Amino acid sequence: MVDNDTEQDTALEGELAEAEEPAGAEGPVAEPELRLGDLSPRSRNRVRRFIIYSVLSGGATGEAVAGLYADLADDPRATRYLDSRFLLRRVPPEWRQFEDEVLDLTEAAHQRGLDLAATWRRVQEIAKDQPDEDPMDALARLAGAEINRRPVRSIFDDPEDLDSYDDEEDNESCAYAPFAPGHVPSLYDLAPPSQERIRLYIIEERLEHGLPPAELMELYRYLDTEGDERARQYLDRVFVEGDVPLEWQGIQLQADEVAELAARRGKEAGRLFAEARRRSSALSALELLQLLRDELT
Repeated sequence: MVDNDTEQDTALEGELAEAEEPAGAEGPVAEPELRLGDLSPRSRNRVRRFIIYSVLSGGATGEAVAGLYADLADDPRATRYLDSRFLLRRVPPEWRQFEDEVLDLTEAAHQRGLDLAATWRRVQEIAKDQPDEDPMDALARLAGAEINRRPVRSIFDDPEDLDSYDDEEDNESCAYAPFAPGHVPSLYDLAPPSQERIRLYIIEERLEHGLPPAELMELYRYLDTEGDERARQYLDRVFVEGDVPLEWQGIQLQADEVAELAARRGKEAGRLFAEARRRSSALSALELLQLLRDELT
């Protein structure tokens, strides 16, 4: 008789427990896995700089990972993203994508005779911190190549707003129109002829250990003739605002290397470059610089 009562009590407790659970109740809902686009611009760019460092260095040290965590310690979302990558060892797809882009840029730079890893390290030592600039774009400018990347989308984006990315691309202004207020111009934003003239100026200015002001005035005059407001804004960034872009510094470093090679042979780099231009006028300024480097090596 006691056994029957015990069985009834047990059955009753089970029925009460089931009644307390709402119909269709499930366990806790897992949070959606974060993507790089879900982080703040500052955190996103810091992670990208880490990826660049890791690829160019052939791997990341534990100290570098610890430094990354320390820099992003005040961003819980970024910390969760890093935990997924390093503790759970889940490599996000965009992480692989950025690694592949760095490798592609490294190969593109190598074909031009540029050691991208060494140049990137040297530029990072002398360049002022620009946390708002996408380091992948900066690396592409150093490599002398472009990367075709759409903006990274977030899992928190409104689906109705996603088409705005495509609208922005469709509504790009012509290559000569001035930039919108607040846009920081880069060399790759300019029309190819203007890019080439500016690269030539940078190289000659470095190899000649300075150019007379008339040369800069002539460059501005050329841009005025072409109606290239964008390129004028780019030059103003350097000569008016005093903000030397990363790609500008990278070209300077390449020219400095050639100047040093020429000096070791007791030759004037500026004169050698001018002679190379006369011999090979069809080559671009960077190709001529590479040709001269090969001849001096």
